Amino acid sequence: MLIALLTCFFAMPPIWVLLVMLVPLIIDGTVQRFTSYESGNIRRVITGLLFGYALMGLIILSFKAVYGFGWQLGLKLKK
Repeated sequence: MLIALLTCFFAMPPIWVLLVMLVPLIIDGTVQRFTSYESGNIRRVITGLLFGYALMGLIILSFKAVYGFGWQLGLKLKK
């Protein structure tokens, strides 16, 4: 979470990159659910880090968008 917060001020990836970063964990979990395959610890750590970073990035971007929308709405109401 701290890394996502720090990068949002400098170089937050675009939304499509964050969405792509969610996919490996979803695929890995789906494959494990419907087959006898079980991933190892390293794969789980990597997919979990990617998913966690991307999810926090999406949450931060949504907070920024809502804040900006509210700010603009407040300026319009002030007039």
